[in-house]
Amino acid sequence: MQTSHKNVEIVRERERERESYSKPIKIKRGITLIALVVTIVVLLILAGITINMLFSNGGIFKVAGDAANAWNKAAINEQADLDNITEQIQNLLNGQIGGATDGLKEGNIIATNPIWKDGIASITLSKGENVASNLTIQYQIGGVEEHNWISETVGANSVTVTGLQHGNVVYARLTDGTRNGSYASTNILDKLPPENAKIELGGQSTTTARSITATVIHTDNESGVELTKCKWIYNQSQNSIGTEETSYTNTFSDSQPIALRATTPGTYYLHVLTVDKAGNKTETISQVVTVIQLVTGITLDQTSVTIGEGETVQLTATVKPNNASNQSITWSSDDDTIASVSDTGLITAKTAGTVTITVKANDESNKSTECSITVKKLATNVNEIEKKDYVLYPSSQGNLLCRLLYDNTSGYGVQIITDNIVENVTMGDGVEDTTINKYNNAIISLNNRAMKYLNTTYASDARSVGSLPNNKNSEAGYYTSSESYMSNYNGKLRDGDENYKADFDQMKELGLLSASINSYWLASRSASSLYRSGTSFYLLSVSASNGGKLTSYRMCYIAYLGEDYNDFGWHSEGLRPVFTLKPEIKITGGNGTKNNPYTLGT
Repeated sequence: MQTSHKNVEIVRERERERESYSKPIKIKRGITLIALVVTIVVLLILAGITINMLFSNGGIFKVAGDAANAWNKAAINEQADLDNITEQIQNLLNGQIGGATDGLKEGNIIATNPIWKDGIASITLSKGENVASNLTIQYQIGGVEEHNWISETVGANSVTVTGLQHGNVVYARLTDGTRNGSYASTNILDKLPPENAKIELGGQSTTTARSITATVIHTDNESGVELTKCKWIYNQSQNSIGTEETSYTNTFSDSQPIALRATTPGTYYLHVLTVDKAGNKTETISQVVTVIQLVTGITLDQTSVTIGEGETVQLTATVKPNNASNQSITWSSDDDTIASVSDTGLITAKTAGTVTITVKANDESNKSTECSITVKKLATNVNEIEKKDYVLYPSSQGNLLCRLLYDNTSGYGVQIITDNIVENVTMGDGVEDTTINKYNNAIISLNNRAMKYLNTTYASDARSVGSLPNNKNSEAGYYTSSESYMSNYNGKLRDGDENYKADFDQMKELGLLSASINSYWLASRSASSLYRSGTSFYLLSVSASNGGKLTSYRMCYIAYLGEDYNDFGWHSEGLRPVFTLKPEIKITGGNGTKNNPYTLGT
C-alpha cells in the first residue's frame, strides 16, 4: 500500500501544478493593460515591424494566438489522461469504485469491437488496468434500470455479451456487490459493407425476343440483408454506377430468379445493390450478357418465276430488320435436277418441272421464305406455245403483248389475244336509224376494227374477242315475237346470240377475263323481252373493273305494239383483237413469260 499512497501524492502534486498554470491573470486596472499593449505595438513599429506583420493572417499576433490555443488543448488532453489514471487509482483505494469511461474504449471497462455472425453480434467487456480483482463487471442492454443489471462471475476479468443487434446500446459499470461505480455505454454498430452479391446467370447470350434469368444471393455477415431495400438494374454500363439508390430501377422480392430482357441488341450487365440493415451498401456487377437481334422476316423480290430450260434468274432476298445481328442466309433447292440455286440466289434452270427455292436465316430465328420456280421447255415454233404463254405480236400498228388463247389442239388453229385493249370503240349515236344499223352491224364492225391490226406476215386473220373462233362474222337472224304487245313490230332488229361463249369460257379457264385493265366489247348480242311491255336489245361486254364479269349495254328498246322505238344514245368500250397465227411461224427468242415473251420469226 506504500507505493499506492506515493502515486496518489504524485497525482495530487500534478493537479496543483496544473491549477496554478490554468489560473487566470487578474488585471485590476483595465487602463494599465491597454497602455501596456499600446506601448508594445509602438516599440515593435519603432523596431521596424510593419502593421501587416503584426496583424495579418500569418502575423506575430496570429502566431501567438495559435500557440496559446495549442497550449490549452494540450492541457485539456493531459487532464483527460489524469482523469483516467485517477479512476484507476481510485480502484485501489478503500471505499472507492472507479467509474466507466464513455464509449468503453479505455479506462476501467473496455469493450471490444462487435463480432458478427448471421446478423447477431457479441462483444467482450474487460477490466481496465489496475482494476481491483474483487470488483465485478455488470451490464444491461437497451436502457438503464437498476434492477436489470446483469452480473457475471464475481471478480471475473471479462464478460462476453451476446445476442446483440445493430443499434443496440450496452451499458456497463463496476460493482463490489454493495457499492457501484458510474456507468458508461457503447453502441453496437455495423460499419462494414455487405459482401458482394452472388449472381448466377442463366447464360451469357440471348436475343431481343427472349429473356435470360439471373439468381441473386445477397449476403451480409453483420447486421443482415434488408431485402426490401436491395435493388437492381440491367443496362449497358460495364462500369460501376455507384450505390445511390435512385440509380437502380427494380426491387427484389422473395421470388427468384429475376428475368432480364433487352429489346435492343448489344452487351448488357446486371448491377445489383445490396443494402444491409445498418444502411451499408455494396454494388455488384455481373458478367457480360450479349443480346443479339434475331431476324424477324425475309422477303424475296419474286415469289413465282417461270423460266426456260438453260436460263438463269437472279433472286434477291431482304433480311428484316436491318439491324439483325446475323444477316447471313442459306439458299436451297428441293430438286437440283430441275433447278439449282447458288449461294447468292442465282437460279439455273435445267429441265422442265417445278421446284421450290428456299432461303433461310442462319440465326436462331428459323425464319425463311420460298419461291416457286417453273422450268418449261421452250417453244421453237408457234405450234409448241402453251396455254397462258406470252407472245410479242408485231401488228401493223406496232408490237402488241398477247396471250395464247387457243393452242394447235383446239381445232381453231393457234390464236392469241391482246393482253389489253388496243383502242376504244363507240357504238350507237342517239339517232334511230344509225343506232339500229350499228346494233345490227356490231359483229362485223368490231371484227373489221380488229383487222386494222393484222400483220399478214405472221397471222392469217384477225377478229374481235366474242365472235365465233372458227366463223368470226357469224350472227343470228332477225328478232321475232308472237306476243300481242309486239304485233306491229316489223322485224328490223337482229336477235341475240351465244357467239361469245367459246371465247368467254376459254378466257375464264385461263384467267384472261380481267387481264385487261379496261372493259371491252364482245362481238355478240342479246335480246330480252319484258312482260307485256316490250323488248330490249343489247351489245355484250366484259367489265374488267368488276372481276371480268359479263355485262351488257342496251342499245334500243321496242314498245307499244312494236311501233314505238327508243334509242339509248351511244356507249364506248375497248377492243381486244384475236389473231390466228400462221402454223409455219417460228419462235426466235424469249421464254413465254410476261417480262420475256416469245418473239416471232419466219
